Amino acid sequence: MSKVEFLVSVDSKVYDIGELVTDISYTDKLNDGCSKLEFSYNDKNVKLRNGSAVSFRYNSANIFYGYVFKHGQSKNGEFKATAYDQLRYCKAKDTIVVKNDTVGTVVQKMCNYLKLKCGTLADTNYKLATSVQDDKTWLDIVYTAISYTLLNKGKKYRLADEFGFIALRNLEDLKLNLVLGDESLCYDFDYEKSIDDEY
Repeated sequence: MSKVEFLVSVDSKVYDIGELVTDISYTDKLNDGCSKLEFSYNDKNVKLRNGSAVSFRYNSANIFYGYVFKHGQSKNGEFKATAYDQLRYCKAKDTIVVKNDTVGTVVQKMCNYLKLKCGTLADTNYKLATSVQDDKTWLDIVYTAISYTLLNKGKKYRLADEFGFIALRNLEDLKLNLVLGDESLCYDFDYEKSIDDEY
């Protein structure tokens, strides 16, 4: 039986609204900003505010940890909210000098500057060229560094918020030990590759 744990924090009180949630939509794209969790629930006693912490687990798997950025109520009494993970704060613009840095050290600088929790940072073994990144978002600076690393080392990295901790991982390390074949339960799939995804 599937188990949903859906916790929200309001005024230092934590509520489990897993039984009250009527709709959940989770979106997370590879190296395209923060992940987003949209949800609806029915309980007038849980009044979310912008900034309320939200955590979502499914069958004990950590899916999402972030903060409410938008909330409201429909005329039928249903409450709706949109939450984003920590990468949402990385849209802040800044000017930094990249010198003797790898992608990992740039991510560490970003977390230190924005006071974000930092998790696993893969060592790319590639020093970025010295440059001045002027009036750019931290996300753009990191994604540019990931692109240069791919061009020069042939390895792609993923920046993500892993349940409250900013992490940088080699995509090779995220592969599943899984093969889909004739004996699997997979009966259909769609595959798409766009020129917009190329670096």
